[in-house]
Amino acid sequence: MLLALMVILPGCSSKKVIQPITRGFSCDAYATYGDMDIVCTIAITAAGTFTAKVTEPPILNGMEFIWDGNEFELTYMGIKTDLDKSVLPGSDFIVAIRNILANVGNNATQVESKSKDYLLEGQSELGNYSLYFRADGFPVKLSVPSIDLEVKFENIKYAF
Repeated sequence: MLLALMVILPGCSSKKVIQPITRGFSCDAYATYGDMDIVCTIAITAAGTFTAKVTEPPILNGMEFIWDGNEFELTYMGIKTDLDKSVLPGSDFIVAIRNILANVGNNATQVESKSKDYLLEGQSELGNYSLYFRADGFPVKLSVPSIDLEVKFENIKYAF
C-alpha cells in the first residue's frame, strides 16, 4: 500500500496548468518598445490571421500589419507592401508579438507567478520572453527584454 502511494502521489500536483488562448480574440495592446510608446488594436482569428492596427503615436495612426500565414503585409495611407524590416526596423515589436503568440508552448514552460496571473517563460527568435495570462487563458502581459519590449493586453473580446 505504501509503495502504491509513493508511485501515485508524485504525479499529483496542486499546480494548475492553463493553456493560453492565442487565437480567436481581439484586444488593445499598449506597447513600450525601446523609447517608443505604441498603442494598437490586435485581432487574431481562429484560423490564425493576425492583424495589428496602430492608433498611437499619431504619426503612425492607421498603419496596419497583416500576417497572411506566410509573411507580413504593411498598409499605410492607402499604400500596401510586404513588410521589409530593413526599411522599417522598428517593426520587430509586432513580429515578436505575433510569433510568440503563434508559437506559445514551443520552447516554453509554465512557471509559478508571484501575481494572480499565470506565467509562461520561453524562447523565441528574438530572445527569451515572459507571457502572463489570466485563468481564462487570455494574455495579460508580454515581456521580451532582449528587444526592450513590454506589452499590456486590455479590452479582450472573443473574435472569430
